Amino acid sequence: MNRPPVGVDGLLTGAAASTRLSNIAVAILASMPGSFGVARACSLASAGLSAAGLIDIVRTRRFGRRWIVADAALAATTNLVPLRWATADSLRTLRYDQMMALVVAAAATADFAPVAVSAVLSACMSWVWHLASDHRRRPESRVPVVAASLEPALTYVAIALAARRLRAMEAELDALRENARRDAEAAAIEVERERQHRLLHDTALQTLEAVAGDWSTDDGALRALAAADAAQLRRALEGSTADDLESALVEIIDTYRRAGLDVTLHLHGVSDWTGTTATELAAAAREALVNVLKHAGPAKTTVTAEASADEVTVTVADDGAGFDITTSTPGFGIEHSIRRRLAEVDGHSEIDSAPGRGTTVRLRVPRR
Repeated sequence: MNRPPVGVDGLLTGAAASTRLSNIAVAILASMPGSFGVARACSLASAGLSAAGLIDIVRTRRFGRRWIVADAALAATTNLVPLRWATADSLRTLRYDQMMALVVAAAATADFAPVAVSAVLSACMSWVWHLASDHRRRPESRVPVVAASLEPALTYVAIALAARRLRAMEAELDALRENARRDAEAAAIEVERERQHRLLHDTALQTLEAVAGDWSTDDGALRALAAADAAQLRRALEGSTADDLESALVEIIDTYRRAGLDVTLHLHGVSDWTGTTATELAAAAREALVNVLKHAGPAKTTVTAEASADEVTVTVADDGAGFDITTSTPGFGIEHSIRRRLAEVDGHSEIDSAPGRGTTVRLRVPRR
């Protein structure tokens, strides 16, 4: 089963969860024997709050803003209440850990939201007061008060800016994905429309034109064409085609012979040519035979299919009326049913004709 990718919010919530773990560890250590009752109570409260926040993250997959407010309240309380510890360093470690847990969680999950900014600001003010008070009580302390006071605020701003930028980049990426999805969907619709247009043009539309009297065909030929078109449409609906190029060409030639076309088929090494490329090549050859039946007049036609080491070629040549390729505008059949169809399988076509000299159509696709 494919799992959705972890988003930016998920990663940032993970960062908030990691601060829960570090805060729990430090708070438990700070509550060990050697600290006085009030200090121990605050330490245990910090550990309990961090554990509750961690459980909520695991349960909801997000870090609620209420934990930011609770963290800020506990950090401010710990900073403002004068506590005596067995070691002053333990107290400073706990308070610093509480501040950084608050800063990381608030910056990562809430950016510059008013609630988060207010909570961090209030906690930072209490932190500065604590550092200043501690420095007055212990002038020999080497803690740089100014730097230590600015560190949480600067850390909050840096992480919040990074989180905001990451979210903006994720939104841009989502927009690009959506545009790509829409483009792919539009392209798929266009391909399907083109396929259906070709199918109707190559089958029912051609037969309807013949029925309308545009072709010089008798009733038997019309019935043969109609039967062949019905069979092709049914196969298209069922998603089935001839197994190989040779079978497909034999079936097509048989159909147009029944429609009155004098056509001969020559096959050279194409019996094992199968797949989409073979299907499209056979369909292009069918359209070339339709044009012979429609425009060449009484003519003898030869269809030759041969395979070389590099490509497969089907040549449809007739000795009919021909046309001037320099002045004639290609219709839908040549442009779409032959040229574009072959282009979709990396093939191409060549048409050679002149008035009174017949027409030769060469259809080539690379051999894969």
